Amino acid sequence: MASISTDKGGNRTIQFVKPDGSRTSIRLGKVAKRVAETVKVRVENLIALRASGTAVDADAARWVADLESTLRDKLARVGLVPKSELKSATELGEFLKEYMEGRNDLKPATRLVRGHVIRGLVGFFGAGKDVRQIVPGDADDFK
Repeated sequence: MASISTDKGGNRTIQFVKPDGSRTSIRLGKVAKRVAETVKVRVENLIALRASGTAVDADAARWVADLESTLRDKLARVGLVPKSELKSATELGEFLKEYMEGRNDLKPATRLVRGHVIRGLVGFFGAGKDVRQIVPGDADDFK
């Protein structure tokens, strides 16, 4: 069972007991009471799933996936959801290689054409270029 508390400043906090018996809380900040109640119900559901060792249902998984990263990180810190990890490949060459390996649905001709584009991207930016550093203007220059 979780509860919602509100401080003098209007900040809301959800307090609950984890399956291991420890009491913890998640600070939501200044949110509407209805939002806090919705999060509380979801947290209670995650606690029940965690306590029973049951897999997360599709609805709960979709809710967690759609969450803003700050709330998802708070849920991960208290052990209700797995910590999100960044994709390991941040270099362009490795990223494109993993992308092509994961696309088993492509026909041979499409694979060939994408191979030409990949060689062009790697030639233009370099295989070691961090994909997070490529901005729309760089893509226009490549085009």
